Amino acid sequence: MERRLNKKVEEYLILFKNEIAKRLQNIVDGLEHTNLQVGAHASICDETKFKCNSVAGFVYNYEKLRLTKDDFMKRKRIKSVVPIYDRCCAKRANGEQCTRRKKGGDTYCGTHIKGTPHSIMDEVVGEMPTTKTVKVDIWAQDIKGIIYYVDKAGNVYDTEDIMKIDKYPKRVIAKYVQDDAGNYTIPSMFGPATPSIVSAE
Repeated sequence: MERRLNKKVEEYLILFKNEIAKRLQNIVDGLEHTNLQVGAHASICDETKFKCNSVAGFVYNYEKLRLTKDDFMKRKRIKSVVPIYDRCCAKRANGEQCTRRKKGGDTYCGTHIKGTPHSIMDEVVGEMPTTKTVKVDIWAQDIKGIIYYVDKAGNVYDTEDIMKIDKYPKRVIAKYVQDDAGNYTIPSMFGPATPSIVSAE
């Protein structure tokens, strides 16, 4: 697809450049015709011809637009995973537990507060979800111009969770990688470090 688009863009630009050159040539031809009739303005006409030719040269030598694979890639959506103890207790149509977050102090999400058409999840006796508090040192790290909160285990945390002091636990949204030069990147968000350039040939 990139090759087809690059070819189409190139054909359009060539047509555009030819039209500009044709207009400039019409100006030069008009000046030559005027120059024959009025001899006093010969130096002004020569200077204008030179400027028209230099503009035409600039237009033809202007760099072509190249589209790469990165121009067509969608940004990957980060799906938030709600912990089991914070999930709505209603059943979905397929019999599984709803994956939305509980609303406030209720046991259901905003949709299932209105009603539970497929009933609610049966609680298994003795299987209460356990939570364990672990202290993790995090810091703000600039990764490709955006500030992310990371820890030494390679986790990238959701910024909204970090900003809400009462929000536990903090959600891990991705993993970061650090290269030998000390540069940080998030492969799941930004893709590979080196983009590949596709030519129209």
